[in-house]
Amino acid sequence: MQEINQPKVTVIIVAYNAEGIKNIFKECLDSALNLKYDNYEVIVVNNGSTDRTREILEDYEKDLKIINLKRNLGLAGARNIAYENSKSEFVLLLDSDVIPEKDSLKELVKISIKDNKIGALGGIQVDYKKRNITGLGALIEIYGNNIFIDSIPSIDEIKESYYSYIPSAFLLVKRKVIGNTLHPKEFFTYSEDTELCFRIWSRGYYVKLIPIVACRHEFGTSVRSASIVKQNIIKKLNYSYHKNYAILLATIYKKYLPNALLLHVFSKLLTSPIVETINFPRYLLYRNNYNYIGAYYPLINLTYLKHYMKTISTITEYGENIPLLINIKGSWKYLFYYPRAPYIKLNYYDSIIKDEDIFRSNRKFIITKNY
Repeated sequence: MQEINQPKVTVIIVAYNAEGIKNIFKECLDSALNLKYDNYEVIVVNNGSTDRTREILEDYEKDLKIINLKRNLGLAGARNIAYENSKSEFVLLLDSDVIPEKDSLKELVKISIKDNKIGALGGIQVDYKKRNITGLGALIEIYGNNIFIDSIPSIDEIKESYYSYIPSAFLLVKRKVIGNTLHPKEFFTYSEDTELCFRIWSRGYYVKLIPIVACRHEFGTSVRSASIVKQNIIKKLNYSYHKNYAILLATIYKKYLPNALLLHVFSKLLTSPIVETINFPRYLLYRNNYNYIGAYYPLINLTYLKHYMKTISTITEYGENIPLLINIKGSWKYLFYYPRAPYIKLNYYDSIIKDEDIFRSNRKFIITKNY
């Protein structure tokens, strides 16, 4: 019997060349179909796979809604199609290498119903053996640098906290908060979770993590499997990784913090010749070692500078609030570090963003940290 106040949820899973992780993928599907929640559906998008992914899904045809695409539209494009084919109040984004816990959906929906200000909600992600934490949330500082959360404690010591974004490998989203658009049409893969959460923050809603184990997930499992079948997939993902970040940064900072964007572009103009001079010969000699996401490729900085001039389609859907960013004294200097700006490190307990931080935030939602 369906419990009272169990709004409809659509679980969206995108699969691309999942044969290499067949056992994990099947466990993902089996777990998604056996959540302790009555009112939900599961949509799986076969994203133009060239292996036996479609045959694997045939065993689930009676239980899942399966959408087979003729070509790979990227994670963002495939999710958009599933989103357009659903009408539920909530959407649970789930990667094909993620194994959700049975109670996770029920617990997250319960909290989301109680707090109207929550737009997206996540939980603790652990490895497949449930020994280590593999994912919480992420914080971005005011100039676009990533913050590395150091000294993460044991699972039992994780606290409730707000984050700039939570990885969409497992993320519950309220449809009314984002409307008709899940991901920008310009995106292929990468940064889609950052953009989605930034958009939610800009509308005055919160992105929050609650301290429950939501799923088992080891990041990169599905990408590694897919790249074995399609050797050129890493190159495409690598370009998308850098392009999407540049467009996202330009869009957000152009609207809310134009001076920070100018400083960011200035730092690229200064460091680009150094980057190309040092890395291009190294790339020619060791190009096989550059086959990973985020790797250098020739003219990478031109990709950034070119897309700093672009704007993503979702900009018209942003609100008046600045997405959650952390203001740390002197952090602008990190923009000029080379060869790679080191992550700004925060101790886990110093990184926790509480209710009082949100309420006190200057020019919502900028959180000032004095260290």
